[in-house]
Amino acid sequence: MHPNTVGKIASFRKSCPKCIIEVDGGVHPHTYKKAVSAGADILVAGAFIFDSKDIHSAIDELKR
Repeated sequence: MHPNTVGKIASFRKSCPKCIIEVDGGVHPHTYKKAVSAGADILVAGAFIFDSKDIHSAIDELKR
């Protein structure tokens, strides 16, 4: 996730509190908490999951 993305999410959340915000790209265990804290509702973690050696472990890691 690009460093500016968290600020953009927070800004959009402030201007549109009832909007559903989806983040697609750069979502992995080191970034998802920042996106959620900034106001994201839906996260797409395709590359992190499908590029992993063990898809089930990758999904479990995100759930924790």
